[in-house]
Amino acid sequence: MAQSAGNQVLNFKTLRGSLEGLLVSYFGLLRTLQENNLVVKYAMGLEEVFDKDVSLKAES
Repeated sequence: MAQSAGNQVLNFKTLRGSLEGLLVSYFGLLRTLQENNLVVKYAMGLEEVFDKDVSLKAES
């Protein structure tokens, strides 16, 4: 009886460790996606500035 209770505790700890690992991976992935999104927005902003600069030069 004590053996199976010990196994259940061990299984629970293993499961909890796995879930924590998944959460850490999930939040790491979210953060990476947010950072990539910021980089994309920054690049698009630079592109807009560059386009305006080119169109101003073309007009003058």
